[in-house]
Amino acid sequence: MAENPHLIEKEIKGTFDTGYLATGFDARIGAILDDFPITQDSFTSTLNSQHFLTFQKVIRELNMKLDSYGLTQFIKDPLGEGFIPKTLTGFFSEAPTIGSDDFLQLQDGSFLVQQNSSKLVIVPDN
Repeated sequence: MAENPHLIEKEIKGTFDTGYLATGFDARIGAILDDFPITQDSFTSTLNSQHFLTFQKVIRELNMKLDSYGLTQFIKDPLGEGFIPKTLTGFFSEAPTIGSDDFLQLQDGSFLVQQNSSKLVIVPDN
C-alpha cells in the first residue's frame, strides 16, 4: 500500500533531522508517484492534475523546511511565492522511484489493472 502524501507532509513538518530532510524524503515522495500518477505535461501545469497539486503541496512543505535549516541547495525546482515549486520537473528527474518492475505490464506498455483501476502486483509464490 502506498504512503499517504498528506502524512508525509505532516512528517516533514515534524522532522528536525537535517540529513533526512536533505535526502530521505525525496525517495519517499518519488515512490508514491506510481500510485498518484501525473503526466509529463502536468509537471509544469497546475491545470492538468489534482495529483500535481498534492505533490506541489508536499514539496512546498519540504522546500520551506529545507530553507529554514539553510539547506537551500537541496531545493530542486524554481520557486514561486511561498516556496511553491513552479514545476516538478527538477524534483522528479532526480528523485528515485520504485519503478514498474513489480506490476504486470502489457506489450503496449500499459499496465494490467483491476476493475477499480488498481495495478495488479506480482507476488512471488514461496
